[in-house]
Amino acid sequence: MGAKNDTNIYKKVLTTSHKAYSKKRDVKDEVHN
Repeated sequence: MGAKNDTNIYKKVLTTSHKAYSKKRDVKDEVHN
């Protein structure tokens, strides 16, 4: 149970950081273009 909860939190953090990374990359591309 605890391990499953940790996995869900890890996935949530991963998704959040990925979204932030994508947003940063989009901004970088806009500046580059």
